[in-house]
Amino acid sequence: MDDTMIGRRQLIAGAGLAGAGAIGAVSLLRPQAALAAEGEDRGIVGGWLATVHDLDDNSTIHAAIAFSPGGGFAETDDGGGIHPPGTGVGAWVATGEHHYRFEFLSFVNDPQVGTITVTVKARLQYHPESDTWTGTSTVTGVASTGQVLFSGGKGQTVRATRIRP
Repeated sequence: MDDTMIGRRQLIAGAGLAGAGAIGAVSLLRPQAALAAEGEDRGIVGGWLATVHDLDDNSTIHAAIAFSPGGGFAETDDGGGIHPPGTGVGAWVATGEHHYRFEFLSFVNDPQVGTITVTVKARLQYHPESDTWTGTSTVTGVASTGQVLFSGGKGQTVRATRIRP
């Protein structure tokens, strides 16, 4: 073997180092979760326990809500004795300092009309001094046929407190 030839073992060893370097570079590109420090103002990002008061039928619904960084939204609620418990998924956006809006969809199966798509639209204000938020929302229900079953009304008021680890 002369000085310019690369042996099979050198080639395999070099490929292994290159592969390890590529894996290391890719791992640097992965997004890392940002964890809030104790007492840090993180706005609405995080988990919340919410009490929703319906102004039309005077019912109360309890919900667990999560706002994720980047605008993801998820909720699950107890139905308040008015409808079956449900889960919704949606999105949120900041509209000003400590002001936000969100919208989510959930599905209710009704034996008479089939699946109802429920859309909730809300506006909220975050209160950093108490780490709570309050807001108002409206609800629209549309049958699988496209018929609007309910919409608007007087709406709902919402109060939420942060879930702490």
